[in-house]
Amino acid sequence: MRIAFTPVDELGRVFERRAEPNTIHFEVQVPGSIDADRLRRAVREVLAAHPLLRARRHPAGPARRSYWEIAEHADLDPLAVCGGSIDAERERLFAEPVDLRNSPLMRLRLIKTPERDAVLLGAHHALFDGVSCLRLMRSIVAAYSGEPDPVPPIDPLTVRTATAPHEQQAGKPSHTPVAPHRTARIAGDTHSPGPGYGFALRVLDPEPTAALSAARWHGASVNDVLLAALFETVAAWNRRHASAHDRMTITMPLNARPAQHRLEFLGNLSRIVSIGVTDADRTDSRRLLDAITRQTDEAKRHANPRPAGLVGAVLGAGRLPYTLRRALLAAGRVAAGAVTDTTCLSNIGRIPGSFCFQGAGEIDRLWASPPAPMPRGLSVGATTYGGRLHLTVRHRHALLDTSAADEFATLLVSKVHSLAAEIAAVTEATGTTGAVA
Repeated sequence: MRIAFTPVDELGRVFERRAEPNTIHFEVQVPGSIDADRLRRAVREVLAAHPLLRARRHPAGPARRSYWEIAEHADLDPLAVCGGSIDAERERLFAEPVDLRNSPLMRLRLIKTPERDAVLLGAHHALFDGVSCLRLMRSIVAAYSGEPDPVPPIDPLTVRTATAPHEQQAGKPSHTPVAPHRTARIAGDTHSPGPGYGFALRVLDPEPTAALSAARWHGASVNDVLLAALFETVAAWNRRHASAHDRMTITMPLNARPAQHRLEFLGNLSRIVSIGVTDADRTDSRRLLDAITRQTDEAKRHANPRPAGLVGAVLGAGRLPYTLRRALLAAGRVAAGAVTDTTCLSNIGRIPGSFCFQGAGEIDRLWASPPAPMPRGLSVGATTYGGRLHLTVRHRHALLDTSAADEFATLLVSKVHSLAAEIAAVTEATGTTGAVA
């Protein structure tokens, strides 16, 4: 079976660079010990049950359109088992590219330590998004524990090319534009520049997570508050480093799966929008949140089913020769750096229920993050699981070193706390409430 690449798939392929593999990060941790052989059998069972997981790029010539082909069996065993530092193994995994010619387009690491075990998933962004990684991990956990893995009553290969009617309206913009001049970059701070990614992980306790969910202002969602906190963090960070921050934009993926199956389908089914603010929008928190909410509301109504902008449309055009699109990408990197979004926030949202590896304990930590190619160099992933908000600051070592990334993550958490507290105080004083999206 052959399946044509979507424009989103094409972008995931054309943006690949060996120094920054285009892979989604997904990670769970448990307080107990996961059996490696049992986990390997579970992974094989899931690969057999879900055809899309066995997809690989059809070996077409450079001037031909790209297709996925579904292999009868996976080409390789994606699971490796190791010990040592979880942090070191995480960096090692996400420094390794995933070859699109061999299925599955993911790598798994079971990391065993005396304190806890971790399962890391690195999945190529040409075929996976964050929600897809969540779905895959749920399937693996279910197979490991001998539990059923329900499949939606819709062909997932069909869903890949479908659009959500309530979110698609032709001719509507995918974001509210801001002033047409150079987009701010996050100020660099590194004493150890080099290839690869680093990760700064944070977890908010249940009380501040609940306070964040209750921080409503004119219908703002938790995601809107996180966007506002990230804008404030970048502005404060750049002020510390004497760098510009007037016009900032944040890439925001939207889940385009059917509403009734929001967390169920494999594949890269995200739609990308851009949220922008200026210094004038940040004169106070409420004005900032209002500016963000207007844009996210519009984006949810009119999300573009294709890559945003002329650059995305050209590079995602599967009928243009791949070699031509790579040449265009290389020629346009300097110009694109002026308008590429400042950073990215990928929020999977609240993950219902809980899940565990039978005998190893319930999963108590769950992080995810999107790639952060230069010139962006930094992205933030968010999940809410078990009543706790999990934040990942993923950064290129070329932009921030480990110490600077930890400082940035601490500043972000502080901004989330302070913004939620400020909105809660205003809400209580004025009696203003709104629905959380």
